[in-house]
Amino acid sequence: IELFKNINPSYKTFFKNTTERDCLKRMVKEHGKEKLIELIGILPKTNTMSFAPVITTPYKLEKKLGDLIVFIEKERSKSMGKKIVAL
Repeated sequence: IELFKNINPSYKTFFKNTTERDCLKRMVKEHGKEKLIELIGILPKTNTMSFAPVITTPYKLEKKLGDLIVFIEKERSKSMGKKIVAL
């Protein structure tokens, strides 16, 4: 929850909210602590980018995780100069 400090000034309220805590627990169990730390770490940047999902709470991260991963992959593809070929 402390990692959301740079994303949401109300992050301290997440400690009291069991929904927010449970979301983090599930994501750590499913994806691992390191991966979750990495994803939360890029939120300040992605939240300002056009077409990126805006994620400001653990609950939103859990619900929009797939959208965030797809967005990151698209951005990586653009930066690497890859083009997607339609079949």
